[in-house]
Amino acid sequence: QPRPPRVRQWTKANYWKHVDRGAFEGERVFLHRGEIIEMTPSGFDHGMGTTNSMYALIDAFPRSHYVVRVQLPFETPGNSVPEPDGLVCMREDAQRHPCPNRAVHVVEVADGSLALDRDKAFDYAAAGVPEYW
Repeated sequence: QPRPPRVRQWTKANYWKHVDRGAFEGERVFLHRGEIIEMTPSGFDHGMGTTNSMYALIDAFPRSHYVVRVQLPFETPGNSVPEPDGLVCMREDAQRHPCPNRAVHVVEVADGSLALDRDKAFDYAAAGVPEYW
């Protein structure tokens, strides 16, 4: 008897392998709990919110100890690799390959993604992020 179709869950290892091979080149995607999420292009309001939060984070955290990352991967426990709009991590954590897995502050700018960004709060909490906006 044929088996029914099923959704294939992605692991971080499989996701990173495909990223390294350029499988998502030119696409705005991230791994969220084993699924590849395709993001819509950033509009003006989202872009301004991201830019303004980046400057606020740069002003608030001394560059001697911290790195501000914008829309770059961050590993959380489980099979998630979100790309927060703003992230502050210790300078040594920024050197981790393929990306940091610890942060002191994360910002998501919600335009059309409010429900998903609120859901990410659980992933950031699991990663021990003390502050999430």
